[in-house]
Amino acid sequence: MAKDRIDLHLSLPKIEVNGDYDINGNVLLFPIQSHGNFWALFGDVEAIARIQGVEEVRDGIRYMRIARLLIDFSLGRVRFRIMDHLNGNNVIGQAMNQFLNQNAKEIIEEMRPAASASIAKHFKEFLNTAFSKLPMKIWMHDT
Repeated sequence: MAKDRIDLHLSLPKIEVNGDYDINGNVLLFPIQSHGNFWALFGDVEAIARIQGVEEVRDGIRYMRIARLLIDFSLGRVRFRIMDHLNGNNVIGQAMNQFLNQNAKEIIEEMRPAASASIAKHFKEFLNTAFSKLPMKIWMHDT
């Protein structure tokens, strides 16, 4: 089976993420419990994806299956907003907002390996679904 490689370099001006969060744990010796809404803005995103594919032939037609997908990224800007719904006056949410935004670069750098692996896992599944239905001759020069 032939191996194919695709390198992608992406520049995205802005990614916005909205969702819900739920935290239940301890910080130092203090119990922390909170849940609510989460918003994040990631600006000036630079990403590199390296796709290693393996050719598969089904009914005489060539397809590609992704064997490995590696993703790395850097962020130019980061902004977070947490809205705590459990505790009155949003005190925990305000404290988390301040902490997250003051330490955003360090937090992202610490989370980057896990985030890269998670993004790669989801995109690998998505791309394999697409590539399994799209013969290589449609999107790649046949050699």
